[in-house]
Amino acid sequence: MSLFGKVRTAAAALAAAVALTAIVAGDALARAGAPRLVTIGRAPGRPYFDGRDLLWRRADGGAVVLDPRTGARHALPIEAGCAFERARRPGFALLGCAARGADEEGRLVVVRTGDGAQVFEGTIPGSIVHWGDHWVQTFYNAGCYHCDSTHYLNWRTGERRDVDWLDEVPVDLNAPDLRLRPARRPTPAERSAPRLVRQRSSVVLVRGRTRRTVGRCRIRCDSLALWRGRASWIDPGSFYGEPGWLHEVDVRSARRWRWRLEASTRGPDDAGLVEHRALRLRGTLVVISWYPASGYEGGVEWRTIRRAVRP
Repeated sequence: MSLFGKVRTAAAALAAAVALTAIVAGDALARAGAPRLVTIGRAPGRPYFDGRDLLWRRADGGAVVLDPRTGARHALPIEAGCAFERARRPGFALLGCAARGADEEGRLVVVRTGDGAQVFEGTIPGSIVHWGDHWVQTFYNAGCYHCDSTHYLNWRTGERRDVDWLDEVPVDLNAPDLRLRPARRPTPAERSAPRLVRQRSSVVLVRGRTRRTVGRCRIRCDSLALWRGRASWIDPGSFYGEPGWLHEVDVRSARRWRWRLEASTRGPDDAGLVEHRALRLRGTLVVISWYPASGYEGGVEWRTIRRAVRP
């Protein structure tokens, strides 16, 4: 082989080596920058959102407060005899405390989730059903057939109303006067604001009278959310075998991301069935996953909380 041929062969080999190195390095960078789910917590039961952080009850009745952006957590200080029940915007937690007296009225306490400071205390019988912007609703049974009653406590003012089960009507717990809950119609501003709707197996962005399909799912689409031009949803796939996917798309640039989720597996009594729920919390996309039929440890349904990380 001539000198020129040897030089050309060596140059080709060097070019191939450089190209292979670039491919390997590119693959490594792609893997390092691939969308991934980072576990930030495990909750024994349903976690609640107070407008800033996630909260759930600990085994001792206290509460864990988790920052969904960083995974940082701290304990919410709770007085002895009370247990965390639920949280709501903007930064409140509802505590159920020990029953007081023979009438079996329980004490309710509302505290700020940021520092545990108490903002309300009152008594009401029965178990908590719903918590609104103004009223707490409880259900109580005196121990006999049709001895049911519904009770409402205004946690802003302390006003209380008791209703026999025969007289119960739908009411608005978010209204100061506890008025009847009307059939809600969207306002003109809500009708003109962009929103996501589910249409068969697709996700549609609606702006006024315009409609645009931004994603599709194999069977159905769950957990639809729109935040600052980013649409997200979950494609749970088929009932068994296929992995689910968490999707996100920037509706302005059309850039897309997706995260692989666990698949349901066939087993006795649906033991392998998995559920996923996606939430947008403080701008962070979070997915909560659990196994309804087999995720129990010590009688508690544990849920895994993960933060979606983009490249």
